[in-house]
Amino acid sequence: MKDITWHGVKLNEPQWQDPSAKILACTLSRIEPEEEDVHIMCNMSDDDQLMELPKLSGRSWHLAVDTNGSIKEDVMETSQQRIISTRSIKVSSHSIIVCESR
Repeated sequence: MKDITWHGVKLNEPQWQDPSAKILACTLSRIEPEEEDVHIMCNMSDDDQLMELPKLSGRSWHLAVDTNGSIKEDVMETSQQRIISTRSIKVSSHSIIVCESR
């Protein structure tokens, strides 16, 4: 995995040339084997978006941050993070989701 990979509505397709684009995501790869990869999805549009997660080998994505909920519940402790068992996740309008790999 590259150090950083940029995405738009679709994986590996950032919409740099579209001034009206309201979706941006990126994947940051871990440096050390014991670290997590991080995938960040930002939806600043007025509509919910179903966004695909990058494939992982031997690891799973876990939901770490979801700003759609209450401010007291938007960041989850590692023990509270749920495994994302699907290849995509709904990102609510005007919200950010952060996933960690383990």
